[in-house]
Amino acid sequence: MIEMSAPGRAEVDGMMITMDDKGSISSISAGIEPCHVRLDFSPGFPNLLEIPDRGSAAGKWKIQIAGVNITGGSYSALRDGNRATVELDVTENWKPSGLPLSMEIFTRAVPVFRTWPATYRWRGVVGLGMEPVMSGTWERKEGRTK
Repeated sequence: MIEMSAPGRAEVDGMMITMDDKGSISSISAGIEPCHVRLDFSPGFPNLLEIPDRGSAAGKWKIQIAGVNITGGSYSALRDGNRATVELDVTENWKPSGLPLSMEIFTRAVPVFRTWPATYRWRGVVGLGMEPVMSGTWERKEGRTK
């Protein structure tokens, strides 16, 4: 059960969820500074129950840690009756910043640390019954090994 703490915001299991005026999730955040993590969706990630049957939604997402962009990509959701398929595709490489000099040199010398996020995507299925059930996994994209 989501309890609203303020208009457009809800706290769930220690995470703060912010919703836009359409009821879509615009951000999810957790933690306290300096390790605050924030996931943003643009446009907001929709309520899957409000997507019409055979309808879809798409947009962009990004994740920040301590205010620094880490990576991002695109999202899509497709409803088919009482189930929805969801995909978060990582398309942005990590651009390290604010690191100690030794780590800055290391991440530039070993580019796999900047490019590995974009070799993955998350795919899942949500059963839209009385009690929604989600299953999903991160998977390596075909042809992406580095």
